[in-house]
Amino acid sequence: MRSLLALYKWLADRPSYMFMTAGDERLGAQKPGRFTYAWIGLMGLSVLTGLMLIGVWSVIWQVFRDWDRLSRPAGVTAIVLLFWPLRRALVSIGPALRFRDRANRMAVVGAAAVLVGVGFMSLVERYPSAYEYAMPDPIAWVRPELSIFRVLLLMPVWGAWSMLITVQFRRPDGITDSATRRFARGCGPLAAAACMVLPLSGTIVFFHYMGMEGQLVITGATIATAIASGPILCRIGGGLTRGALLAGNMITQIIFLMLCTVWL
Repeated sequence: MRSLLALYKWLADRPSYMFMTAGDERLGAQKPGRFTYAWIGLMGLSVLTGLMLIGVWSVIWQVFRDWDRLSRPAGVTAIVLLFWPLRRALVSIGPALRFRDRANRMAVVGAAAVLVGVGFMSLVERYPSAYEYAMPDPIAWVRPELSIFRVLLLMPVWGAWSMLITVQFRRPDGITDSATRRFARGCGPLAAAACMVLPLSGTIVFFHYMGMEGQLVITGATIATAIASGPILCRIGGGLTRGALLAGNMITQIIFLMLCTVWL
């Protein structure tokens, strides 16, 4: 128990984790220089988040033996995702859209949460190994056998990459806080392009069995969303902010999930 608590304290102090989850006051109390290379940790954190979602889904699936209905593991996994790593991203959508009324903000949060929940429940349990090329044994473990797990693993990675690509099109300005300013300056075009290899190659390898059409639709629409959502939110909000980056992350993940529910 102590080791788990120590691990969580270490994680909570990581710049990437703080950038995703910390309140504005705590983030502002940090030295801005800590966030210069937070983009590296952000990509690693996204992979860990995907693995955590797979773990939660697997545990609930085994506990309830819910082989015919996916509602229980889907619901619990959605709750964990939205109330833990994506909680701040979820609530950032309303302010990023400049909704000042609390009711409108709550409506946006509710709609996004429903989309995630419905998306998870709409995923199809499929083992596509019979329809795809075999991978060499030393690296075969990187590709989950169950299609649902592939979606859970890639969702956070695409969301994280949307934050990296946004700062290539929208640079810091007068309303950008210190942490976001250093995050943007530390992540250049080469870094964003290199990090794109992770979600793009993962999508191609994981969804190869869909054929060219499915792969092109999912990757093309997700990339377009990742590139467009952040800058649009920054324009609506009047500049580059952490809230716009987090909201773009959330929107990108939702679009990716919705596309997967159609094509899986």
